[in-house]
Amino acid sequence: MIFYNKQIGDFLLGATSRMIANLIKESLAKYFKDKV
Repeated sequence: MIFYNKQIGDFLLGATSRMIANLIKESLAKYFKDKV
């Protein structure tokens, strides 16, 4: 059960990290596009 919960935690952490990374990437792209 602990292993199962750890898997879910790692998965959620990875999914959240990817989502945040995508948001940052989109924000930077939009920022630079507005600058140019």
